[in-house]
Amino acid sequence: MSIKRKYTGSAGFAQFARDMDAYAKKFAEDKPAAALRDATAVVVREAKHRCPVATGHLRQSIASVVRKRPGGRAVGYVGTDVDYGMHLEFGTRYIRTGSAVSPRTSWPAKSATGTTSPESMPWLRSAIYAKRVQVVKAIRKAAAK
Repeated sequence: MSIKRKYTGSAGFAQFARDMDAYAKKFAEDKPAAALRDATAVVVREAKHRCPVATGHLRQSIASVVRKRPGGRAVGYVGTDVDYGMHLEFGTRYIRTGSAVSPRTSWPAKSATGTTSPESMPWLRSAIYAKRVQVVKAIRKAAAK
């Protein structure tokens, strides 16, 4: 965005200040969206730390977005657009479902033995579970601003 306007003299400075206030109000983020953005950032960092890594593609694709729903309600999403992220998280009919509370800490498919994992490795649910207290703190802190 570019602003093309000339401000001259003291009246120009006052107009400049009014314009900056108007732009700040226009682009200011509301508290719920800011709180969700802070909370989802906590989960994204933890999910990137916990996800299994072979090539790094899954880790790089983990992101968050905060959207406004009709009625002014803000909703935060954390996830990936990589198709195998869902299979690692929830398992398949060939991969047993793992626990989000006590997930696997190693990834046998990456090990030197070349074995494949017999169960899923919940990286997103375990990140949410591990950071649930920090998520609530982030929301409270942003809401208090």
